[in-house]
Amino acid sequence: MSNSFSVWCDGALNKERNLGGTGWVVVNNGKLKEGKEPVSDIHSSMRPFAPAFIEIRAFERSLATLPDGAAAHVRMDNAKVIRWLEKGAITGNDDAANTLALFFTMASAQKARMASVTFTRVASAANENFIRATELSREARTTAYHLR
Repeated sequence: MSNSFSVWCDGALNKERNLGGTGWVVVNNGKLKEGKEPVSDIHSSMRPFAPAFIEIRAFERSLATLPDGAAAHVRMDNAKVIRWLEKGAITGNDDAANTLALFFTMASAQKARMASVTFTRVASAANENFIRATELSREARTTAYHLR
């Protein structure tokens, strides 16, 4: 079994209700696995950074499904979050860095477990796996609403 994984991940947000969802699709050796997770704990202080937060969370949750030492090629649609993850730091906004520190640290810990992580920024309708990750994130967002 190959230790190389293709990952598509996305987040869906409802700012008015301070909730969201994450979704991901992982392909390894032709086998596809899907996952999603509701996010009902978006604090009001995160509101200005909620789109970045939910994308960071989607990345973190998707990599959590991979084994230690895996090589992951991650496809996301948020260029800013990709830059931060590549650099290993939230740059250009001290408020974002302070507010998102815990969740960025969790994402960085998942990245550190991998042998390598590469990124590709994708358009929203670029690929059926990314479209499916988006659908899963929206389903999870709906679940988060019902958990409240």
